[in-house]
Amino acid sequence: MPKERLQQKYNISCDFLFYNGLMAAIPRSWLVKIQASNVTEITILNRIPTLSVMVRNKMVDIRRATCSQLYRSEIDNIVKRPTCYFKWESEY
Repeated sequence: MPKERLQQKYNISCDFLFYNGLMAAIPRSWLVKIQASNVTEITILNRIPTLSVMVRNKMVDIRRATCSQLYRSEIDNIVKRPTCYFKWESEY
């Protein structure tokens, strides 16, 4: 949503730094999923789309997911074991 429309829709005032930070906070995988949904069809049928996200190996409607669930899911996607972990495990 463009900055002007966001300000008008939610009756807020924000500068471009806040807007860019807000846009950068949306994970790329979500943006791809949102852009892949057929927005014109949704507008014509006048219904709200169902977008699901994977949380703890379950598909959850994004409107029903809590912030902590989404945060934990994103952290789980980034966190990897250190390369030395397996060596330490085998030796000690």
